Amino acid sequence: MRGQQYVYADTGIPLLVTYHPAYLLRSPLEKRRAWADLLQAKKLVAARGRP
Repeated sequence: MRGQQYVYADTGIPLLVTYHPAYLLRSPLEKRRAWADLLQAKKLVAARGRP
């Protein structure tokens, strides 16, 4: 599921799946992937523009 964009129900709201913060505390090597997820979310928000 991670790394793909989804749409929440029938709302048209984009959704990205990432790691739970507790998992990142236990697995610090996964922080790079979580950061990549946040950068992808930032691009998604920028592409959609402001409401």
